Amino acid sequence: MYVLRANDFSTGWVFRAHEADVGAVAFHPTQPIIATASVDGSVKLWTYRDLRRPLATFLGLGGAPVTLSFNPNGTLLFVDGQERTTRVFDVAHVRAPAAGAKPLDGR
Repeated sequence: MYVLRANDFSTGWVFRAHEADVGAVAFHPTQPIIATASVDGSVKLWTYRDLRRPLATFLGLGGAPVTLSFNPNGTLLFVDGQERTTRVFDVAHVRAPAAGAKPLDGR
């Protein structure tokens, strides 16, 4: 993923978010957190302070995520997938690295 400088749109730095291509990104409304979604079906949360290790990884979405969005207070992450479903993840208490978190619907 390329991060560009705002003043001239040159490449500021690059970080490897996923093994496969990143298809969607969402910015947390109140915290220094971004969500990335890969065509491999995974979604990751990152803090701007440490882009080497994700805060959380959500797996097994059943298809490539198409869009990501946080609710206005940033407690929920909505993931729309190619399989025409929306998964909702509770991200209110994501503070430490976690893997394989389940969506609120338990799937």
